[in-house]
Amino acid sequence: MSVILDGIRLRDIGIRVKLNSDYPATPPTRDHIVTIPNMHGAHDMGAFLEPLDFNLECDTLANSQLGIEKTVSKLKEILFDQYARPKTIKLIFEFEPEKWYNVRFRGQMSIVRDVVLGEFPLQLTAYTPFKYAPATYYDPDFIATYDTDTYYDDGVTEYKNQTHTPFKNARQYAGVFNYSHYATPFSFVIEGYVRNPKITNTTSGVSAKFNGVTVEADERLYFDSELKTTWKVKASEDKWFWLTPYQIMKYPAQWDKLNHYNNMSGHFLELVSGDNTILFEGEQPNAQVNFRWEHRFL
Repeated sequence: MSVILDGIRLRDIGIRVKLNSDYPATPPTRDHIVTIPNMHGAHDMGAFLEPLDFNLECDTLANSQLGIEKTVSKLKEILFDQYARPKTIKLIFEFEPEKWYNVRFRGQMSIVRDVVLGEFPLQLTAYTPFKYAPATYYDPDFIATYDTDTYYDDGVTEYKNQTHTPFKNARQYAGVFNYSHYATPFSFVIEGYVRNPKITNTTSGVSAKFNGVTVEADERLYFDSELKTTWKVKASEDKWFWLTPYQIMKYPAQWDKLNHYNNMSGHFLELVSGDNTILFEGEQPNAQVNFRWEHRFL
């Protein structure tokens, strides 16, 4: 089985992944039920997905104990950061090269050293149990030539899976197409001036509004539907760009200065399967909106 971790093909560093590895088709479910005394069965209160565990059976292609140790050391540099903490990395199976899981190492790596190959299980967990693909990966390959010798790729022309849109009108529409069967979080950043912005997925009817918020010409307003939070920051001071849970945990004081969650009403947005029309509204807008989302699969 050909596996890529953090952009590195395991075979290239001397590790082979066996076909008998545990690669579940779905994560386990977390079922919520209520049982009633003196009643058969139970009330079904719905379910969610648990994290997805992988158990990759590996061996090394080394032919000596020293070779095994060097190979495993390379693997550990992929799995751990400079502070020896397991880091979140991309796991790709090459039979679906455009899709990845966000995983991190768990448990312990125990190597059977009484064989030349050096056998060991590699345990990884996707705590968000989905696999992802780039937003524009499934778009048709074409060049829009509506007018002779004119190539439309400036973000103004409305066509499927724009990556950005100007925000110059009080009502600005953008079209996005989700090729997956599953809904996926839709995030974006507004850069430039607008007062009281409101964003609606007119396909699903879900919207969010920022009450009493003005984004100045030199500021950025982030709307992160994955982390379910928003923040505003001056562009010149924006060293974070898109935050991670680790950054929020490590720098709580800086985060408290940025957080504008209390200024938002409504709900965070998702793209439903198929065509989605996103409406941006605001007072006196003169900005650009950059999108951030990925196709999500099971």
